[in-house]
Amino acid sequence: MKVQEMRQKRAGLIAQARTLVDKVDAESRDFTDEERTQYVALMGEDNQGGEIAQLAKVIQDREDLEKLEAELSQPTNEPVKPDGNTTPKLMKRSAFDELDQLHRAAFVKAGGTVED
Repeated sequence: MKVQEMRQKRAGLIAQARTLVDKVDAESRDFTDEERTQYVALMGEDNQGGEIAQLAKVIQDREDLEKLEAELSQPTNEPVKPDGNTTPKLMKRSAFDELDQLHRAAFVKAGGTVED
């Protein structure tokens, strides 16, 4: 089930809980045993652990995962740091300027050239 579908399902469950509360309020009474059972199934004891809270947790987990996955697809701004075997022979000025002094020296010493 997709997050949007889960949100819609959660909204429906919340509406069911509201309907139960509105009914007993309109009749100025407390829940019947059956209504209490339905309400607790939706909301949980002390509003924790019910179907609504469980669904909210699943939604949050999925959204957290989607956020992490989106972060993975973002480009990093880490400069290319040449090392002994994979030193590029040509580097753009902007990338070269991002290197620290030690890595700049290693790049030049290895015969690399900087293009503007």
